[in-house]
Amino acid sequence: DSLPYPARHLLDLDKYIPPPGNYYRLPSTGILSSRGCPFQCTYCARTGSRFQNKVKLRSVESIIREIEFCISTYGIYDFRFYDDVFVIPKARLLKFCQELIRKKIKISWNCYSRVDTMDIELLRIMRKAGCYHIKYGVEFGTQKWLNNTKKNTTLEQARKTINATKKTGIAAKASFMLGMPGETIEEMRQTINFAKELNPTYTTFSIFSPMPGSELF
Repeated sequence: DSLPYPARHLLDLDKYIPPPGNYYRLPSTGILSSRGCPFQCTYCARTGSRFQNKVKLRSVESIIREIEFCISTYGIYDFRFYDDVFVIPKARLLKFCQELIRKKIKISWNCYSRVDTMDIELLRIMRKAGCYHIKYGVEFGTQKWLNNTKKNTTLEQARKTINATKKTGIAAKASFMLGMPGETIEEMRQTINFAKELNPTYTTFSIFSPMPGSELF
């Protein structure tokens, strides 16, 4: 909370437009409410030397102040939360949404999440507080590779969460990874087929690359 806000005054905000689907209206800005991730995915640098699974959280009051500052100073009402998993701890997210609603702060925002951290209560209050898009790292369409990479989620959790997100009126993006060391062509086909089954609002596919600091690196 003691750190200053990003120096947005050094940028011509009109020149920096996010990719389609990553903003609802312009101007838009990124915001960070925490650092680190408590999970153990073997392909991610957050689990290794960078943060060592330690998570540092800003207070809800600090986040709200920055949002209000962006509104009053730059006329920004659209935010992209870049936290690895913005939705945990659940109590902090609920308080954040409740404060936006209580103070009648009408913003649009999106965030990252995991399919095993969501429930219908969270989705409904997030929608009411202005969330329009959640990005999920589903990663694989086989339980084998979810287990091998210590993702520790299930295919059924992905099905339920993507479906619930869309039903709530929030766009759901599912990202997938191909080309793990030892992964077969057939297993990659299963991931593609699973993406088609899920039918999220947006889908992205990435080729595995060993990130410095990750277990796989």
